[in-house]
Amino acid sequence: MTHNFINIFRPLCLTAVFLGATALSVQADPASFKSPTVKVQKPILLAQVQPAKKPKKKKKKSVDKNAPKKKQTAAQKKKRPWIVQCGTFKKSGKKFCRIQQNLLFKKTGQRLLSVIIQPQPFEPKLALQLSLPHGLYLPAGTAYKIDDAEEVRLEIETCDAEGCYASAAVDDKLSAVLKKGKTMRIGFQATNRKPVTIPVTLDGFVPAFNRIMMEE
Repeated sequence: MTHNFINIFRPLCLTAVFLGATALSVQADPASFKSPTVKVQKPILLAQVQPAKKPKKKKKKSVDKNAPKKKQTAAQKKKRPWIVQCGTFKKSGKKFCRIQQNLLFKKTGQRLLSVIIQPQPFEPKLALQLSLPHGLYLPAGTAYKIDDAEEVRLEIETCDAEGCYASAAVDDKLSAVLKKGKTMRIGFQATNRKPVTIPVTLDGFVPAFNRIMMEE
């Protein structure tokens, strides 16, 4: 009887062991699991990490409270309209300096008028050159008047893409009037024959003019 029981029990044990082994093999099968995706950040090198710079302490300048404050004069605050420019003549290679004042449109910043005094390439005398805008009635020419002096009329000699031009020699009489004057008025006519007058200040003219005379 005992032998029969063992024979009956042995297949049951083998069946249990087989089922257990199957369960274990299923749990251990890596194909039945999906590994989670993990985003790996790139390592930060020490060379890429810059320590925060400490702000430099500004040295406080010692201020003498009793020292008188420097005040700018009106001449220092105000920019002089006459500028000095130096260059070289292309043909002769001679160096020269000229003075110039540019008047611009306030809205667009485009040049309206330029007044230039510069030496002539092959003559010792200075020349006054007026660079006028487009849209002029050319037969009327142009004119300049310094304060209460007589009006001087000039012909418009030529025009190009930048404007029209007129010139006159600067003799001792004209240079003396310019130095003493306050305002130079440039007049011309528009294409509709309406007269146009543009005031040009002579403030700062004397030091600029003296400088180009020293450069000669």
